[in-house]
Amino acid sequence: QVGKEFASVRNPIWLPDGKHLLVVGRLDRKESLDWWVLPIAGGAPVRTRAFEAFGKQNLLPPPLDSVIIPNDFLPAERKLLFSATLGDSTSLWQIPFKTDTYTVDGKAEQLTSGTGVQVQASAAAASEGVPLIAISALTLNVDVWSLPLDPNLGTAAGAMRPLTTALSLDAWPSISADGKKLVYASYRSKQGSVVVQ
Repeated sequence: QVGKEFASVRNPIWLPDGKHLLVVGRLDRKESLDWWVLPIAGGAPVRTRAFEAFGKQNLLPPPLDSVIIPNDFLPAERKLLFSATLGDSTSLWQIPFKTDTYTVDGKAEQLTSGTGVQVQASAAAASEGVPLIAISALTLNVDVWSLPLDPNLGTAAGAMRPLTTALSLDAWPSISADGKKLVYASYRSKQGSVVVQ
């Protein structure tokens, strides 16, 4: 087991040498949250300073995630792939990475653009030396739905029907005690609001 010194650790990926992992981790202090390199054979973890670089460029986590996570490493280019949100767009990005010091080195560069959400990149080297990258491209649309229930049987008493249909994130619904009002959170272009209907 590696990373025992961390209070929280997630999203491990192998670095090309097979001797180190890159993780999102936090020691016992919130300000220690960052990408860290962990040696498999033991030794001190190394902070990459990726979150500092992301902050300088105003990069935020993708929708429904709390942090920017590393997706993969491009060995020939010595760059790390990740998804991040800038403004209204969630795209695939890369950032230079020094394999001798295990730190990010420079500014992140946006690789994709569009109206969807590009996340979960995976890369492999092609025979021509050009990396192949696969990503998940999503159109984020979460709606609030209604489902009538039979209280005596505890089963559905009809079909589900959408209560919201906008291309947005409408979630975390709550129905009033009398069943006459609905409230939910709605996010359109990173601008959140509470809707009562």
